[in-house]
Amino acid sequence: MMRNKKVNILALQETHYDEDYVAEITERFGDTIHVEYSRALGGRASRAEGVALVFYKPNTNVMGLTRREVVPGRGLIVAAPWHGDDVMKIMVSYAPNAPRENAEYWRTCLTFVREYPEWKPDAICADCNLAPAALDRLPAHDDDREAVEAMNAFLRECDLIDRLSQCRNWEMESTRDDGIESDHKRVSCEVTTASAPEQGYGRYTIPSYVVKTKDMTKLINESGVQLVKDMERASGENRTSQSNPQKLWSDWKEKIGTELRKEAKKILPKGKEKIAELDRQLKTVLKNTSTSEEHKQRESAKIEREIAKIGGEMWQERKAAAKAHQHFNHTLPDQSHTAPRACIDPTPLPVA
Repeated sequence: MMRNKKVNILALQETHYDEDYVAEITERFGDTIHVEYSRALGGRASRAEGVALVFYKPNTNVMGLTRREVVPGRGLIVAAPWHGDDVMKIMVSYAPNAPRENAEYWRTCLTFVREYPEWKPDAICADCNLAPAALDRLPAHDDDREAVEAMNAFLRECDLIDRLSQCRNWEMESTRDDGIESDHKRVSCEVTTASAPEQGYGRYTIPSYVVKTKDMTKLINESGVQLVKDMERASGENRTSQSNPQKLWSDWKEKIGTELRKEAKKILPKGKEKIAELDRQLKTVLKNTSTSEEHKQRESAKIEREIAKIGGEMWQERKAAAKAHQHFNHTLPDQSHTAPRACIDPTPLPVA
């Protein structure tokens, strides 16, 4: 999922991880991911607690990580090296359901960052089990005010209230298309720092599945041969401002790129097309101001169930293809997707 969705840092709640389980994960997937976790202590360890941060090593620097537990099994902060000398402190949090316990949890977090201001998080990935405003609920209703005020006090102390200037491309997606059954959605965004260089979306990359089609292979080969002949004829004394190797090469690339984009649209998986169409329908339903909240809730739930169903079917297809690949190539699941890397020892990080 992290590879397919290009997720570099994944925050998890209700993980129930322990030392043996994380060691097993590291042994199998240690080439590509690094896990930092916190579990509840004593008799609470078996309850619905436990948080973790998973780092995708091909795209993320995991050397020099440090960590602090705010509340065991509930709150964990990991300081990760970022761009240049920057360090991003990321907190994963799972607040209790009960309003009184929820408020006490946020007060504990507030006390911690006041006592250790150097550990104020730059970003928090949290299952808060409350919403700061009634409009954040569907249907709208207020949550416990004491708990909301306690959470807001913590966020203000960390300067995290409405701090969206360094985040972009927010998305809420079903986890069904990743083979994960959950009543929660995956929330994601892109995060950067003020000192990081501006980075665009890059150049268009031709999908490999398009280039491998017989029609495209034939087109590229035949037109490429003809291009070489035309470039030879347009050289030397025959060169003009409208007919020269550089102009012919540029025109050929543009033509091939256009044809490849057309072909990509033809062979794009039907499931993705259907999901894109349902996403457009969902946005239309939610933006419609002429319908009631109850109608929006019913229609959006219906569309989301259909999206989740299609996503689950696509996941099963990918899973079957991966199993077939592993069977015929005699590889383990992670070996078929990753290059060999030195595995980092899963021993706990030093506590600052």
